Amino acid sequence: MQKNRKKRVGHVISNKMNQTAVVVVETRRPHRLYKRIVKQMSKFMAHDENNECQIGDTVQIMEHRPISKEKRWIVTDIISRKEVVEVPYTEIEIPKTKPEQVEVKAKAKIESAEAVVEAEVEAESATPEEKPATVAETEAVAEAEAIPESEDDAEAEDQP
Repeated sequence: MQKNRKKRVGHVISNKMNQTAVVVVETRRPHRLYKRIVKQMSKFMAHDENNECQIGDTVQIMEHRPISKEKRWIVTDIISRKEVVEVPYTEIEIPKTKPEQVEVKAKAKIESAEAVVEAEVEAESATPEEKPATVAETEAVAEAEAIPESEDDAEAEDQP
C-alpha cells in the first residue's frame, strides 16, 4: 500500500556532509492582507545515497521516514545540473600589489608622524618667550624687543 507522500522541488545549497544534501525550497504565496506575492524559503536535509548532488543542482525530494535527527526527506531525482564553467588557471588574472609602493607609503606616513611629534615636543619644550601663540602676542613681543633696543641706543647717544 503506497502512501501519498509530499514532494518538493528545490536547489542544493550544500553537499559537504556524507550522503546528505541541504535543499532550499522556495514557495510563493500571496499575503493574506496585502495580496502581494511573498517568497518563503525552507531548508530541508535530504538523504543522498550516492552523493550525486552538486551545489546548484535542481532536485526533487520526497518525504521519508526519519533517517537521522534532522533528515526526513530523500532525493528522488536530479532534475537539472548546474553548468560549471571551467576556466584554465592560466586565464585567471590575479591583481598584483607592489610591495615597494606599500612600503614607500608606510615610510612616508611614519616620517610625517615623526615630524609632527618632533614639532609638538619642540613647541612644549620652548619657553613662553620663544613661542608666541597668537598674532597679537607676536606683535607684543616684537614691540617689547624694539623698546629696550631704542633705550639702549638713546643711552649710547647720551654718553659720548
